[in-house]
Amino acid sequence: SISYLFYASRLLEFPLGIFVFAIGTAVLPSLSSLAAEGKQSELKETFVFALRLAMFIVIPAMIGLVVLRIPIINLLFERGSFTPHDTIQTSAALFYYALGLWAIAGVRVTVPLFYSLHDAKTPVLVGIMTVVANILFSLLLMGPLQHGGLALATTLASAVNLFFLLLLLRRKIGPLGIKATLGSVARALLSSLAMGLVAHAVCFHIDWTTPGMTITKILYLGSAVGGGVGAYFGLAFLLRFPELTYLKYIFRKKPSGPVRD
Repeated sequence: SISYLFYASRLLEFPLGIFVFAIGTAVLPSLSSLAAEGKQSELKETFVFALRLAMFIVIPAMIGLVVLRIPIINLLFERGSFTPHDTIQTSAALFYYALGLWAIAGVRVTVPLFYSLHDAKTPVLVGIMTVVANILFSLLLMGPLQHGGLALATTLASAVNLFFLLLLLRRKIGPLGIKATLGSVARALLSSLAMGLVAHAVCFHIDWTTPGMTITKILYLGSAVGGGVGAYFGLAFLLRFPELTYLKYIFRKKPSGPVRD
């Protein structure tokens, strides 16, 4: 079970390390500058947009990991002493881990705002509370769900972490405008579900429990990922996601700021 959790967590860290941590790191200087200048309205706007951008990226990653967890684990790890049974068990851990990807991303974007306000104490105290919550959730869930319960405990603890960070942040600087992001998050979720259906339809024409067929599996998984990503960004374009406009500016290396609806 330790190995199942280890391999699953490595896959979870892939979208976090490439995208979300980069957003959190990049936004800190802007937040610090706005906080030092006392521009609270712009500070909140920048934070909310960074949160929306993180959700725009991490929600499809979450759905992708949930839908394609077995093919991904099969291709990356299933060889030697890593058996089809181990693939199924690792996929269970990845499923529960992936459900909390949005919360982990939200925490990573929210904590820099506290730092920009010269408040490192609050994230530490909330982090300690989160550790305690993780232990309690683990004790409750590892019986019925085994190692999957430990992964789910991490997900629930991350959600608790984000909830209290946002609650304390609101008390510190006033309303954040989080409700205005719900429409954007809902659109991202609906587009991601459509992406997941496309990926599933493409990828599961073959039996992933059958040994071998490596080239065929690579082609199917690659097509599923490509088709899913195309479906997501196609819908994002049709629905005119402002986050997509911002990403275009980044790739074109043009100066940009928060993009408004």
